[in-house]
Amino acid sequence: MKRFYEKTIIGIKRGLFTPNLPPEILEFQNKPLIRIFRVIGGLSFLTILGRGYTSFKLSPLLLGLFILLYFFAVLFFIFHIYISYHRFKHIKYLLKSGALDVRNSPLDKNASLLVRVLACAKGACDTATPIGLGLGLMLGADQTLKEIG
Repeated sequence: MKRFYEKTIIGIKRGLFTPNLPPEILEFQNKPLIRIFRVIGGLSFLTILGRGYTSFKLSPLLLGLFILLYFFAVLFFIFHIYISYHRFKHIKYLLKSGALDVRNSPLDKNASLLVRVLACAKGACDTATPIGLGLGLMLGADQTLKEIG
């Protein structure tokens, strides 16, 4: 019984700590310009959703600010779709390659199954982000266009 718990713990740790993106994409995300873009894109998106730009009076400045924010938010959305595509490909590769297998015991099949389930669940949760991002972006733009006229 003790061995079963040890293998279960190994499976949980491996499933949670296995990166669900390839190393080159992780390196790409850590570049300074990409990090700045991610901050600007996220703030633009939150500003559109929170309608923080409506504190200005209706003017060409409001329209220009909205267009700029919307531009960065759309680029941020496209970036997340790109990352999600590579996340899906990498998880598929991990499942087929056997990199998630735990070996050396009959109980390892249960641990390997647990690793696969956790890796897929973690990848699915991370992939759901762009869907919410896209829906929020569309709703925020629609509401803004209603307010502007």
